[in-house]
Amino acid sequence: MSLAKVINSKLILISILVFITVFFRSYHLKDRYVFDWDQEDDANKVMEMVKTYKPRLIGPRVANESGFFVGPFHYYFLTPFFVFTGGNPYFGAYATIFISIITTIIMYLVFEKILNSNIAFISSLFYATSTNITSWNVIYTPLLSTLIFYLCYQFITGKKKLFPLLAFLYSFSFTTHLVPAVLIIPIIVSILLSHFKANKKQILLSLILFLIPLIPLFVFDLRHNFINLLSLRNFVLLPKQISENVPFLFLRSFWRSLNIIYTTSPIITVVLKVLILLISLFEILKTKNQKLRILFLVWIFAPILILSFYSGNIPEYYYGTSLILFPVFIALFVNRLNNKYINLLIIILILIFQFQSFSLKGGITLNKKLELAKYLVSQSQDKIFNLSYDLPSGLNSGFSYLFKYLGEEPQDIPQGHLYSVFMTSSPPQTGQVVYSNNIFGLVRK
Repeated sequence: MSLAKVINSKLILISILVFITVFFRSYHLKDRYVFDWDQEDDANKVMEMVKTYKPRLIGPRVANESGFFVGPFHYYFLTPFFVFTGGNPYFGAYATIFISIITTIIMYLVFEKILNSNIAFISSLFYATSTNITSWNVIYTPLLSTLIFYLCYQFITGKKKLFPLLAFLYSFSFTTHLVPAVLIIPIIVSILLSHFKANKKQILLSLILFLIPLIPLFVFDLRHNFINLLSLRNFVLLPKQISENVPFLFLRSFWRSLNIIYTTSPIITVVLKVLILLISLFEILKTKNQKLRILFLVWIFAPILILSFYSGNIPEYYYGTSLILFPVFIALFVNRLNNKYINLLIIILILIFQFQSFSLKGGITLNKKLELAKYLVSQSQDKIFNLSYDLPSGLNSGFSYLFKYLGEEPQDIPQGHLYSVFMTSSPPQTGQVVYSNNIFGLVRK
């Protein structure tokens, strides 16, 4: 096959994957995108930067309310989307779709380089058909994990000049969120497998590149009596409050994380998860390249090992670094069958299974909150209004930013007539209901 045909074939496959990614992320977007505490907090931070022209030195808080802050990259990445949309609260969704497209492309290119085009396409298809459009600082984990895996692979195959780049990318990754920090184990194993001995120039360059993503955090701590560094120390060293006293809780979280194929049947879900684990183990053992086999094993077990020392509840996204490989193992198994009709059948089944997840549309979405806010701003009975929330804890998140975006905020003054937001499932006993959708209602006091 000529080089031109290879390039054209690759472009066609990438174009198909991009189309699928955009479709699965944007289909019925308004009925699926949520705007809760994380999204509102991001929007407020970005809006503050844009209005004041004052850069931020720290990013979102991770782990929990007593955790520490990571770097500010997430806010800077969101800024162009915020500016381009004029602060439209859907800007986070557009940013998520964009990073999803980049991730899909990188996944294909990386695994096409390591394995082959067929395996790369099928494995990338799992990510492309994900319908998750939550905008927060975990959205970079699949992309950064894939890039770091590729550098580790290149490293064990002899390309040791990439070590400074690996140092930079690892440092940058854990300034986006705590999740990629577990990759230090496969990185160390890759160094050992390659018998790497850095010279002084490589050590100096690697150290400089490693420190660059941390500069904003260093500057922040210097200006604030090392408050973030102390929070990090406390997070690592102080005993944790155990929310659930369940043995091997980290394994239960790992089991939940294996939802890479959507299904509504609990029995089919269990069967698929067991198959994923068995196929993955089979493919790891069948990997002829010993160094790659070790890298596969370490990559999967690194977060399990580290999180086994954590006593509290563990969200499943903390296994996000491992999840990039399970679709690869499935694709390897399918490719082993060496039948184009089976390949096509698998691709069709993935599309059918994943498309079913659109049945989950609805719920407490941004669209429902925005509809209510627009009504209150546009109503003519009370030009000055105040607002209270008769809602369960946390469900009032997002409204404050929406009123800022619409240019008319509630005013807690005597002239402001009081309205109250309620859940339509729990209507108020008194007051005039002036607006309702299938989630929220608005009562005029």
